Amino acid sequence: TLGGYALFTAALRHIPGRTAGLLAVTEAPAATLLAVLLLGERLEWPQVVGMGLILGAILLPRAITALQVRTLNARATTG
Repeated sequence: TLGGYALFTAALRHIPGRTAGLLAVTEAPAATLLAVLLLGERLEWPQVVGMGLILGAILLPRAITALQVRTLNARATTG
């Protein structure tokens, strides 16, 4: 654990904080998927719901921003 935190802290010098935050948030879903794939763990519905919520929280703001940009561009071209 100490090594992982040390590497994460060292990486913060080289990547933006937003990227580091997104990577940190995806740690739980990634660990769950690795446990399923490598260790044969069973994936139960609470884990699926949790992963969906985490991924939704990551993707939803990006989708909203893209939609807003598209709407503004459409308004700018139509006058």
